[in-house]
Amino acid sequence: MLHMGSWLGSRKMRLREWRPSRGACEEKRRASVTRVLRETPMLQQAPDAKTTPMPKPPEFSRDAGGQMTGTIRKRVAVALAVLGMASEAAAAQKPHRSAVQEFEQRVSAYVALRRVVATQAPPPTISSDSNAIVAAEDTLAEAIRAARPQARVGDIFTTQAAHAFRGRIEGVLQRNHRDLTDLLAAINGEAPSLSAQLTVNDRFDWQYGAQMPGDLIEALPPLPSFLQYRFVNRDLLLIDIEADLIVDVLPDALAVQAQHRSDEPRGVAAVPLTPGAA
Repeated sequence: MLHMGSWLGSRKMRLREWRPSRGACEEKRRASVTRVLRETPMLQQAPDAKTTPMPKPPEFSRDAGGQMTGTIRKRVAVALAVLGMASEAAAAQKPHRSAVQEFEQRVSAYVALRRVVATQAPPPTISSDSNAIVAAEDTLAEAIRAARPQARVGDIFTTQAAHAFRGRIEGVLQRNHRDLTDLLAAINGEAPSLSAQLTVNDRFDWQYGAQMPGDLIEALPPLPSFLQYRFVNRDLLLIDIEADLIVDVLPDALAVQAQHRSDEPRGVAAVPLTPGAA
């Protein structure tokens, strides 16, 4: 019995010594878990973790009544206005793109026709004889006229294309702060005082062929090498330079910033000579 009593006494002492050790382990475990929670942001936001919730971004803040604050409403209104203007601008550009595509299709049709005609006319030759050059140009021009005898104003500068061209020209003049009066003076500076007779399928008089301003050329659709744009006073012409031929005329291409005045010379005396002017 003494031996058994001694063993029980020593057992109780060991239990008392073990209990504090188990408590220390618990403290270490809790400390380890707390450290992991602090070091792991995702665990900090877990619903069962007793941590402070992350504040909402200020742009979504609301007042006590659950409504957006005045500053946020203004920002939202500005953003919606910008989106609306962008949508309107994109919608406004769609008709212009369609009109320019229509113009390019008409130009491609002329190029295809001209290619066929050119096979039937004598090929151009390099010559120092001006009479031979003029004769070759006249031959090509006559062949083109025969291939499109009903050509008239607006065949290539259609109504939609004319509107798009005038808009592009006006945009360039406004962006570059170009004065229309000065531009017209430069165009007409070396031209004869008499108004040009501009008729589709007629010969182009190069006395009126003022150099095109570079910024306006860049704003207009590109052309094949044998076609050029030329201004005659306010009107824009499409010229086949190898045939000296007026392919089409866009009247009043530069009449976008000023009203016509009675004392201002008109560039087109013979347009439209046929119906269908743009």
